[in-house]
Amino acid sequence: TTARCYQRVATVCQINGSSISAASNSNQVVLTSGISGNTVASSANFCATSAPPQSLTGGAVTDGTHTDYLYDWQVSTDGVNFTTVQSSSTLLNYTTGTLSATTYYRRKTCPAVDNDLGGPAPPFCIGSCDNYSNIITIGVTTPITGNTIIGTQTVCGITDPSILTGSLPGGGTGTYVYQWQQSASAGGPFTDIFGANSQSYDPPSLTATTYYQRVITSGVCSSTSGIVSVTVVPDITGNTISGGQAYCGAGDAPAFTAPVPSGGTGVFTYLWEQSATGVGGWSPA
Repeated sequence: TTARCYQRVATVCQINGSSISAASNSNQVVLTSGISGNTVASSANFCATSAPPQSLTGGAVTDGTHTDYLYDWQVSTDGVNFTTVQSSSTLLNYTTGTLSATTYYRRKTCPAVDNDLGGPAPPFCIGSCDNYSNIITIGVTTPITGNTIIGTQTVCGITDPSILTGSLPGGGTGTYVYQWQQSASAGGPFTDIFGANSQSYDPPSLTATTYYQRVITSGVCSSTSGIVSVTVVPDITGNTISGGQAYCGAGDAPAFTAPVPSGGTGVFTYLWEQSATGVGGWSPA
């Protein structure tokens, strides 16, 4: 802090070459280094339809000269244009109401004087040393909605499955990041599929049953879809028969024999067919 005195000196020149000077009264001007310590806390982000009341806190300030200060808490919906919600107060802190949208706050402070020493007249700011704090943000992002996927299917053997279709979600910020995940078990754990970041997903050919889900993030919000499955049924193997023969005469021919096949679901349904040529024209036997 620096104090300086100023006065004005007026000089009149006379015809004979002499001069007369006169000095005005003097005034003291106090130069301060500026207000420090005007910081407020703290920012928060909510994935909800509204944010509960928040306690915003600010430290005491000083400029090295004055002892009294007034504080204005200010609010904005765009972080640029602010209006006062708590004015000319000695309160350091402020509690918001319930917020339904992202809202910005800052604190203005100034050195103050109380002419009637605590009497009915309120203290007031002096000079033009207003100081503004940092801006804090109370972010409100609505939850993500409509995160659904379809495409549960069963394929036989190593077959390219159909596309898994994901809905266009709502809520959030309106900008969405998709991540498809897979697991060998419906209960997880699920792991990210590299490069699977589109609204829908086209899985590759599979050798085993696989489960899928989609995770969406938007701002501070995230949402996990339900689970769809691609069930892989192994190809049937071992479907062979024996007993081919030449038969002369009437009556029943000896029975054909066939082993129990493998693959599939493990439960088999059999249909024997016959043909006069062995090439075409097959019909139930």
